[in-house]
Amino acid sequence: MKEAGQNNDQSWNQLVETYGPFIYQSIRRSGIQSADAADIMQIVLLEVHRSLQSFERQHKGSFRKWLNAVTRNKVIDFCRKRNKLEEITTQQQSDVADSEHKIDQAIPDERQQALVKILQDVKNSVSGKTWQAFEMTEANVETSDQIGRRLGISAAAVRMARRRVLLQIELLYVQHKQKPE
Repeated sequence: MKEAGQNNDQSWNQLVETYGPFIYQSIRRSGIQSADAADIMQIVLLEVHRSLQSFERQHKGSFRKWLNAVTRNKVIDFCRKRNKLEEITTQQQSDVADSEHKIDQAIPDERQQALVKILQDVKNSVSGKTWQAFEMTEANVETSDQIGRRLGISAAAVRMARRRVLLQIELLYVQHKQKPE
């Protein structure tokens, strides 16, 4: 593996041929369209190339787990960027609409209803402790260590719970947005 990160073309080509399909399919399973999946795959491979020297194999299968984590993080980054652009566009459109019409604030719009449903679905799909860790970290009142002590778990488990919940929210939100209306 490390040879691929040392500008060894043959090793790098073998790594790409071996793991490229795994990366691509993992991205597509996240609901990403094929053109975007190909772009994200290139970003993942670039990150793998940059980070391969520091990778330490812990046990059999740890490289795939590491590769999967890098892929998942790049999918999340992509979704965040895309959602940010959509939010900016939506906000600009909303600003124009607000200036033309007064919107009744008491009635939640479809987007708000969808977000409430997504949050409820995620809450129902995780353990109570995971959801508590997520809510407490989002409130940003205590540190991960303090939350962990309160819930009887490690600070790393608190951070992992938050990350898992955020990933599920983002993936459900992306899937919701891709549904035909």
